[in-house]
Amino acid sequence: MRYIVELPSAKTEAIQSLVDSGNYRDLQSFILTAVENQLYIEKQPVGHVARSHFPAEEAIVSTLSSTLMRLQSDSSEVTTVEDPQPDVLVAETLWALHNRVFPVKITLRVLLNIVRSNPGMNGFVDLAIVQDAATEEAIGLAKVLYRIDKKSHRMPGEKLAAGLPRSTDRARNRFRFHFVGSVNSRNRLEGAPAVLRFVDIRRNEQGCAQIGITKSGLQFASLENPILDRADYSSALSKEEADFYLHHISENLVKEYALSIGILKAIESGHTTPDELTRVILDEYTNAKKEEAHAIRSSLIGRLSELGLLIRRRSGLKVTYGLTRSGHEIIGINGSKSG
Repeated sequence: MRYIVELPSAKTEAIQSLVDSGNYRDLQSFILTAVENQLYIEKQPVGHVARSHFPAEEAIVSTLSSTLMRLQSDSSEVTTVEDPQPDVLVAETLWALHNRVFPVKITLRVLLNIVRSNPGMNGFVDLAIVQDAATEEAIGLAKVLYRIDKKSHRMPGEKLAAGLPRSTDRARNRFRFHFVGSVNSRNRLEGAPAVLRFVDIRRNEQGCAQIGITKSGLQFASLENPILDRADYSSALSKEEADFYLHHISENLVKEYALSIGILKAIESGHTTPDELTRVILDEYTNAKKEEAHAIRSSLIGRLSELGLLIRRRSGLKVTYGLTRSGHEIIGINGSKSG
């Protein structure tokens, strides 16, 4: 059967460019691939994405610096550093700008592999090198995940590329400082990896900033990740990674963990709208303005969704939240502990 379709000139030029570059044998090959991908997506439950049906994106992933982001089989011992001291950390909870865990995973994997290749540095390496490398890796991966998110019709708040930078100076700097880290003039540490005690940052005798991976950071970095290690785009984190992260913050970021459980319990008790959950944040942060509470709630919801603890439900413009089986289980675990 033959179909005649009119396409905008910009689309036809882009398709022809892909054909000319050798990504597809001819125009018909591109169209058949596009149709097969879309037909498969339409058959899947909402939010489900299978890894093997994005051949173009997988080809792009394979061209990224696998030595920096992929799990290596090298079993050589990695020198870790001590956890940062509480008095040098600027926060006891993650900030609103730390809206995902997966970007932290990217940074830790890059740091791990750089430390592994520099065994004579006592665990610390140049911070600027790690900032540059992790940021460029994140930008390259974001280009892939933005396309996959679009193809899989992921809802806002559930996109795999959330938290990853585009190639603008502002986005680069945001990732460098919020998802890799920095040390300010008062030697206070900033950035999600340090707040999570996954890295320590210091200045050496020459005043140059250095970063090292802690024992818990090494453990988290070494866990297999679906995207980085299997080109599996069904989720940003594995169940094993999510479980490790939750156990880690329950012991090291008590306030962050308590706030997470509080949000989950509020949803379980029927407070399922964004405004209702913002009020939960305001009850905890009594000095926060409503706009700040809104940002904290949005960021926390993003992380809890990424960890597989809650889901979004959309009806027109209205959004509500519900718990997954894992979300109910973690509430049950904490209920039994408190009992």
